[in-house]
Amino acid sequence: MVWEHISWYLDFQSILALQKTCHGFRDFIEEQKPDLNLSSMDIFLFPRFARLGLKSKIDKKTVIIENGGTNTGCQVSSRPENHN
Repeated sequence: MVWEHISWYLDFQSILALQKTCHGFRDFIEEQKPDLNLSSMDIFLFPRFARLGLKSKIDKKTVIIENGGTNTGCQVSSRPENHN
């Protein structure tokens, strides 16, 4: 119950980071499927790559995840959205 309550205050990136810390957290997240606290998810498909934008309900920040081919295979990267 405590971990479920704590997960209400975590954003998507925090849940993913917590999942990597120990088997107990990973098992809890796998079993309980906590709310990822996303306000929106945008998917963009391009000829050579795909982009996923995940906006947090908590801090209103957007994380960009990109997946694309390279000469040696496939690459996945993550970064905060730039607001230039």
